[in-house]
Amino acid sequence: MTMPFFSSAIRLFVLIAAVVGTAVAVAPPRDAESVFQAIQRKYSDASSMQVVFAQKDNPSITGKLTVKRDNKFIIELDDRIVICNGSTMWNYTPSKNKVIVSKYIDGSDAISPQKLFMSFPKTYVPSLLRENRSTGEDYVVLALKPKNQQAVVGGLQKITMKLSPRTLEIAELEIFDGSNVRGWVISGLKTDISVSDSDFEFKPTDDIRVIDLR
Repeated sequence: MTMPFFSSAIRLFVLIAAVVGTAVAVAPPRDAESVFQAIQRKYSDASSMQVVFAQKDNPSITGKLTVKRDNKFIIELDDRIVICNGSTMWNYTPSKNKVIVSKYIDGSDAISPQKLFMSFPKTYVPSLLRENRSTGEDYVVLALKPKNQQAVVGGLQKITMKLSPRTLEIAELEIFDGSNVRGWVISGLKTDISVSDSDFEFKPTDDIRVIDLR
């Protein structure tokens, strides 16, 4: 699997962490700002989340993302597992029986789940809202753009979300980083899952080759 896909998976991860909220039980309002607020309404108190995804133009590429506050996350792809405990990151490739260990650096340009928990809603605004029935299914499409170039987070220039009109659950996400567009189908998303801090530690067995870059 290529590094561009891996980077895109991380962007998907932090994007969902920033925008997803619990489902609303009543029909949502139909203006962009109200819908955007509705999908975040009950999320601010969430301590953890998990999402299953597939790449839209290649459904065979799938993954699972798990995040907990304090920059703890797990990215599970077909041929790679990335684990971060907030300070150390393990990039494990099972097919090569190898793990690369590095420091997790949350710099100003870094794509940080914890950073986006707080900053994303403040720096991006709804720029388009419409209902689309072209496939015979009703759904709401919401597009988000940064207020200006200084407000861009993680290189994300535009985000388009396909939402259920009744629950506002995210069905699809499309991200544009200024040069490439990638789409993702979301098949499972949970908040406040049971996950311990120890799940965000990687302990290699004796047969795994360890490359420590710290």
